[in-house]
Amino acid sequence: MNLPDGPDRPRVTVVVTSYNQEQWIEQALDSVAAQTEQRLQLIVTDDGSQDDSCKRISNWIERHAGGLLVASEQNVGLPAVLNLALPLFEGQYVVVLNGDDWMDPQRIQRQAEFLDRAGEEVGLAYCDLRVVDATGAATGETFPPPSVERREGKVLHHLIAHPMIGMPSVMVRREVFDAIGPWDETLVADDFDFLLRVAAAGFEFAYLAESIVNYRQYGSSLTGGRSAELVDSRFLAL
Repeated sequence: MNLPDGPDRPRVTVVVTSYNQEQWIEQALDSVAAQTEQRLQLIVTDDGSQDDSCKRISNWIERHAGGLLVASEQNVGLPAVLNLALPLFEGQYVVVLNGDDWMDPQRIQRQAEFLDRAGEEVGLAYCDLRVVDATGAATGETFPPPSVERREGKVLHHLIAHPMIGMPSVMVRREVFDAIGPWDETLVADDFDFLLRVAAAGFEFAYLAESIVNYRQYGSSLTGGRSAELVDSRFLAL
């Protein structure tokens, strides 16, 4: 893919994903607008929401005069709608944020500067997720929990046995997608599969020891309500 060079290229592409999250989507988008790093490309995906998510997204983009909406008329699954947006990614780095989560204002700048200092062998950087409840109140927990080792460098074997990274915490180099290809649309555990393929391609992982992303955990969320399906899908990814 031919990408713009120099000052015309966004530093980071932020992809905010949406599916029936009208009550939270504007908070996620507001957190993008509030970033201290302003060289951003915003892409919002909607996977056939049945609520007013698309209307809220469109209104937000119009008010802020920025952002692209990539919407599917039907619910095709997150990997499929991300693959629709993938050819549009222009940033040097890429972040995928759930529509029910939000970022601290310094998140993008802190991780981008961290990757700037890392060698080209580092394909992505991850941090801790601050876990919040459905109302947005901090639970006092992080993901991964404090007891889980934060591995760096070549992490494939460790990652297979110990899924330790939440995708909303990840910032990845744009070139990684050229190396590993699109998301696997057959899997529910698409995040796990994506991380496995990045590691298997030989890229190193780097850990930024900060909690700068808020991860909303509630009963109807994917990880909260479909854990058995996720386990089966992780086996398929392996």
